[in-house]
Amino acid sequence: MPPGAVVLNPSQRRAVQEITDHAVRRPQGTSHERVLYGDVGSGKTRVIMQVCRNLTSKYNTSAVVACPTNALVKQHAKSFVEEAGFDDSDVILVTSEEKKNIKEKKAPDDRSVIVVGTHALEHVHRSAHGGKKATVLFVDEHQKFGKSTIDEIAFQHSRKGKDGNYLPPLTVYVSATPIPRTTALAFAADIPVTYIDSRSAETHKRKTSVIKGKLGDTKEIDRQIFLHKKMGGLVILVCPCINSEDDVTDCRQAMDHVLDKLKVRPLDVGVVHGKMKREDLDSEIQRAKNGDTKIIVATSIVEVGIHIPQASLIVILDADRFGVSQLHQMRGRVGRAQKGQGPPVTPTCLIVCKDTDRPAIKALSESGIDNAVRDLVNRGPGDIHGMHAGDGEPIKQHGYMSGNNQDNHERLFPKA
Repeated sequence: MPPGAVVLNPSQRRAVQEITDHAVRRPQGTSHERVLYGDVGSGKTRVIMQVCRNLTSKYNTSAVVACPTNALVKQHAKSFVEEAGFDDSDVILVTSEEKKNIKEKKAPDDRSVIVVGTHALEHVHRSAHGGKKATVLFVDEHQKFGKSTIDEIAFQHSRKGKDGNYLPPLTVYVSATPIPRTTALAFAADIPVTYIDSRSAETHKRKTSVIKGKLGDTKEIDRQIFLHKKMGGLVILVCPCINSEDDVTDCRQAMDHVLDKLKVRPLDVGVVHGKMKREDLDSEIQRAKNGDTKIIVATSIVEVGIHIPQASLIVILDADRFGVSQLHQMRGRVGRAQKGQGPPVTPTCLIVCKDTDRPAIKALSESGIDNAVRDLVNRGPGDIHGMHAGDGEPIKQHGYMSGNNQDNHERLFPKA
């Protein structure tokens, strides 16, 4: 592994130090969980990469990174090699597609590795992919994982302590919009919080507009699409579903509008949704990153971790079908370029719906944690004490209980 480190700002360096110290100097009886909160564009991935560098190079241990999609797994793996300086052989992928090849790529037990995988990590024991035992498990976009899945992944990578008991790796929940249960546990001081209070310059100048109506009802949507396409930006049209019999704009209708009414060349338009074959999905995302695609018609699959720096306009159609945290996450797909490197146009999010008075639309804030707190207050914190006594039901991620946790907002999550 070559020398060097990921370029970090002061807030990111502080986050790296806090997590590294917690992972390697964890006294007995302290929490084995932590929250890494940073809004979209704050550099959470950079923090993850540098913590992993610290653990592998300075402390000779391994690290695990869990991601909700194959596309994000591959994106992280590429970043570990190209930005953090890891060798290809240092990064082990664990997905449903890669599981059959894991034994062939098994690392020696005395080697520090980075294991990056999807929910498939739940079914793969550490001994299958080899490498030294992990001291940290990052759960990226953790709102897409169930608590039982996270616990099982942690168990698969736990190690036996001096007292004979199994010690799980430090589990770090990473998100711009933590789920209600995690937010509530942070409020109760049961989970320490690391807060990245910086964002990219492009994200800071992002513009959000709410438009009443539907695709085709207003010229403003078409005008913005033409503007951003002309200026070299990538346009993302988000639909609630692939096909719909209801009065909802689906991917087929959005594609028809782009091709037939806007007269965009078919080669300039791509489609991204969860029913696509994995290789086709990866190909479409790569085409967009390469600049071959000018407009993407997608479902909410783009909500999670898709990083395309030239994306400058996202149009969320029938936005009242999405929750406030989803809207914030999808809005974060634009304005991700470093200062001076994106297209010369203001990153823009258009929220389009017939009912602009819906609570999720009116409550949408520029701050991810503000949106997470509203989600907590509206939906409740869930089961913060673990499994329900005797009934064996899974831990609930949200639900109501007495009290109002919003009072602790400023104490735990200072303003950026």
